[in-house]
Amino acid sequence: MKKSNKKKIFALAMCMAMSLMSFSSCGDKTTTSGESGAVGDSVDSGVVGDGSDISESSAVEVVDVPIENFAEPQIGDKIIEMDIKDYGTVKFVLFEEYAEKACENFVGLAEKGYYDGLTFHRVINDFMIQGGDPLGNGTGGESVWGGSFDGGTDPHVIHATGAVAYANSGATSTDGSQFYIVTGTPITDEDFANYELYGYNPTSESAKEVYKKTGGTPFLDGGYTVFGQVFEGLDIILKIQTVETDAMDKPVEDVIMNSVKVSEYNGEDLKWYKSDYEDSGSSESSDSASDSEVSADESGSESGEVSGDLENSENSEVSEESENSETPAEGGSDESVSVDEESGEEISDDSPISDVEFGGEEEFSVPVDSSDFEF
Repeated sequence: MKKSNKKKIFALAMCMAMSLMSFSSCGDKTTTSGESGAVGDSVDSGVVGDGSDISESSAVEVVDVPIENFAEPQIGDKIIEMDIKDYGTVKFVLFEEYAEKACENFVGLAEKGYYDGLTFHRVINDFMIQGGDPLGNGTGGESVWGGSFDGGTDPHVIHATGAVAYANSGATSTDGSQFYIVTGTPITDEDFANYELYGYNPTSESAKEVYKKTGGTPFLDGGYTVFGQVFEGLDIILKIQTVETDAMDKPVEDVIMNSVKVSEYNGEDLKWYKSDYEDSGSSESSDSASDSEVSADESGSESGEVSGDLENSENSEVSEESENSETPAEGGSDESVSVDEESGEEISDDSPISDVEFGGEEEFSVPVDSSDFEF
């Protein structure tokens, strides 16, 4: 087996064990049940079992049903609008047909203003962003009825990228207020083979086709209540997943939900997939370039006068240097040459690229070495 495949399989195994502990949504020590397929004796204790219970819990019948994550909503259907400070608005549909109680809970909490001002307290790149805890540390929150409730699962809705689901403490019967939005990774047939190799629930053919198109976290299916799907602002979620975090995956700078409100679908464009935003960005760049050209043409002589002024004033020194420096002959050296103003000597600009400092955010990703995990 190739080294890269071994690392990928190891990462998968660690990620699965990690995910089942990381979605704790309350402080009580809840014994895991076969319903969630979780590992170990207690989510909060951080004890990881030997994996034998995974195989037992995964011995379930695969139900191949149509996947409804991306079914077009009807005008007037309830949706959620989430305004995230410094990022923008994210909208998602609700799966009332497949997760009725889960949707009722979220709508009830949103209408009470429960989520307003809360943070996304746990963020893992290529996995998910989690929020909805009034304590901001993953140990708080409750349902609209008080305490927890059982949101259940349904094979029609899965953990595709952009899916919204409830965090729990080992079973869907411990759903509360905490939720997460899936970012995930691209999925291949090889990945599905690895999931089954490690004892996770086999995925239906319909779900596989969706995952191969959208990416996601298939290994969470069957253990967590999926109740919504982002159709606007997925690019915002994918941006948030890259923020700098501490050792506990908590963002260094708070990512705050200014408001979470219930609204209605009014026929907005449905942007379910990552590619919807890439195309949009490309189109906007194209439009911007076209506008620039049109603007330049319309400016006419006025632009020419401004351009001339710039050349005659600000760029005069550059022009003089260009006239005095040697221009590489056709087919000759491409080395850039300039002239020192004081000495009149030629200076070659052959600085190595390693001396150049590039800006940008530091990239954070899920580690694959066991030493990087703390249980």
